[in-house]
Amino acid sequence: MLKKIIPLHLVLTLVLLTACGTENPSETVSSFITAQYKGDAEKAYSYLCSEDQQRITLEEFKKSQKSLQDPMLKDFFANAKVEILEAKEEGNTAAVKANQEIPDLGKILQAGFKTALNPNLKTDEERQKAMLEELGGKIPASTVTVNYTVVKENDEWKIKRSNWFNLFR
Repeated sequence: MLKKIIPLHLVLTLVLLTACGTENPSETVSSFITAQYKGDAEKAYSYLCSEDQQRITLEEFKKSQKSLQDPMLKDFFANAKVEILEAKEEGNTAAVKANQEIPDLGKILQAGFKTALNPNLKTDEERQKAMLEELGGKIPASTVTVNYTVVKENDEWKIKRSNWFNLFR
């Protein structure tokens, strides 16, 4: 009797785990953005809908995300935050609005140029210290709001960004 129950239990557990594995639209957007911030273009690409994956190959997508894989930028984006403001689901489509708090690269570059051109600063350590002082002791951030369209494919929510990819071609 026990020999019959164990396989049945395993099958039911697998079915339940599979059913619970689908993210909702908000989680998909959050995971997509987080993968980008971590420089994991392959994982970010996996969140794209099939239509977008037909428009841009993985290699093209990796090239478009290359700057986010730079070690210095990875450090800057490591503390980036994602806040889902709103998610509206209608059938197999959802609209998700997200705030993304990211490093203000404009201010960082400004401070970097200012300290790099200072002839009194002789070492990299002096420049880094002066740059941090110029920034007020912390990396400045700015918040951008982005609207995402998310579609359901094979019971999984995927990012649909067709127009966005035209920027890279």
